[in-house]
Amino acid sequence: MGPTDRGANVVVDRRGIVVAAMPRTSTLALLALLPALACLQPGSYACDDDAQCRARDGGACVDGYCAYPDDDCDSLLRYGPYAAGMLAGACVPALETATGSTTAVTSEGSSTGSDDGTLPPTAHCGNGVIDEGEDCDDGNRDAGDSCPPQCAASGSILWTVTYDGEAHSEDRGFGMAIDPDGDTFWVAGFTTVDATHGHDMLLQRRWIEDGSLVWTRNIDGDAHVDDHGENVAIDADGRPWLVGQWVTGATAGDVWVGSFERDGSPRASFTYDEQGGDDHGHGIAVTASGELAVVGTIDLGATPDAPDAALWLQRYDVSGVPTGEAVVRNPSASLDIALQVVSDGDALFVTGDLSDDAGVEQVWTARYDADDTLVWEGLGNAADVGPYPRGVGIAKDIEGGCGTAGVLSADMWIQRYADDGTPGLNLVVAGDADGQDEAADIAFLPDGRFIVVGFLDFATVGFATGDAWVRLYQPDGTPAWTDVYDGPSEEIDKALAVGLTAHDSAIVVGYETVPGQSRDVWMRHYAL
Repeated sequence: MGPTDRGANVVVDRRGIVVAAMPRTSTLALLALLPALACLQPGSYACDDDAQCRARDGGACVDGYCAYPDDDCDSLLRYGPYAAGMLAGACVPALETATGSTTAVTSEGSSTGSDDGTLPPTAHCGNGVIDEGEDCDDGNRDAGDSCPPQCAASGSILWTVTYDGEAHSEDRGFGMAIDPDGDTFWVAGFTTVDATHGHDMLLQRRWIEDGSLVWTRNIDGDAHVDDHGENVAIDADGRPWLVGQWVTGATAGDVWVGSFERDGSPRASFTYDEQGGDDHGHGIAVTASGELAVVGTIDLGATPDAPDAALWLQRYDVSGVPTGEAVVRNPSASLDIALQVVSDGDALFVTGDLSDDAGVEQVWTARYDADDTLVWEGLGNAADVGPYPRGVGIAKDIEGGCGTAGVLSADMWIQRYADDGTPGLNLVVAGDADGQDEAADIAFLPDGRFIVVGFLDFATVGFATGDAWVRLYQPDGTPAWTDVYDGPSEEIDKALAVGLTAHDSAIVVGYETVPGQSRDVWMRHYAL
């Protein structure tokens, strides 16, 4: 759900415009083993589990600090350079076994999910006892009785968790999905490796109950620069599919899609390259028949100073083979992009930015049937279009049709569409400052309420600002409650994706700015 923060030009605020070169190709390859994660920042880095120690293969969290394989140590492990004090660079002590041989003091990694026999954290809500943080507890998690399923009033914050990678630099969450098992959720984004490797795509699995980490994986592209994970979808077997961009050069990248087993083991990946330019995958969905629907933007071959970026939709089978022809829209050779897709059986709802014949950008929402024939499209525009109008998040509406969350005239723009494409409820939200306000994702509850996430007052001139924003609406569009989060640096904080759990709650993913170390992935769980 909910793709990246789109803060500049057509793609994202951290990237440049689209460029071009070479012939169209689609490649299928086994996913390489996940790359190194080196820590180049000053100071020590404390770890909680092996998943945070990826400077080299075989990293382990030993007594709270990362250690890595070294044959010169009796334990075969040496503490990394950012262990505390005298531990940094020292051999991990070896333990004497009963037979007199030595074994390394290591752990076996973080838990790998309930499907592998590891139980989730114990849930206190539903135990019949009013524990700390609970308003009530009637001994069950049922809705509609004397106590809500989260044992707390709607709008209560159940937990807040952040993720700071080993490099203590740029780590961001852009997309998420709730696992069908009901116990875990998935986070997509990027984590920073070091000055040499830039950003790596990031995929994490976490427990819904307390937000704690099950496992984390990072994927580094061929150019070892800024690769981005954008979103994640779950197939019928419960396996995650990550979509993003695999960077191939200074001005080029490919759409990248990769799958993982539920325990985090890599399965396979494939890429799409239009003409050697800058192609980017942003959204992914799994259809009822098991196909993958991937959306993004592709470079049709213009020069760097005159980009020709088209919005793009392509279906694949699970082996990475395209099924059917791609949908490519680029009416005025301008900058067009598809940012998110959700399935409705084998049909699709898609949103993004589509320019008109004069090159004016518009918020775009469309429905395609099972063979990718356009059924209808809705275009949001205004006299003062502001910066980069676009639909960013989309969800199936419980009443039929869909809802789009995006930005128009620098304000949050929320639009519901009926099954036949007729526009319904429209909401506009503006912040107090003269900045950009953007709705980034939306989700509908079974009772007709809906939750929208995004950010307010985003600006990068002078002191960079932006507050994460979450609002629950009643079915008629009346606000039920709002949470605005201004992080510890009081700089740029964004809520970018939302998913609904089975127990009347929502998990929101984004990032916060942290003093002295750029940004951390930010996650928050709300009772609904």
